[in-house]
Amino acid sequence: MDNDEIEAIVLGGAERYTREEMADASRMSLPEVGRLWRAMGFPDVGDSRAFTDADLSALLRVAALLEHAPPREQRVEDHRRGREDHLVGELAAPQPEGPEGEGQQ
Repeated sequence: MDNDEIEAIVLGGAERYTREEMADASRMSLPEVGRLWRAMGFPDVGDSRAFTDADLSALLRVAALLEHAPPREQRVEDHRRGREDHLVGELAAPQPEGPEGEGQQ
């Protein structure tokens, strides 16, 4: 088995794309591509050809998901509202009985 065959099995193909080429193909900014790559636990690869066809395919899927996601501000607001609703629900729930058999208020 030669190196090309090993790369194809382990990496999903030859390392043929740079970060810049990945950013161009996905219509994402270079910093966004770098953040996603590091968020997945991979090291910063600089300007070397370190990305495979499988990496590009994965990035295109992530880019499509992000394109349809609500803006970050909306996600933060939705999370805050959900947390508030949860807390209000806990406050409105019946309280456990105290030592004298009466509900705690």
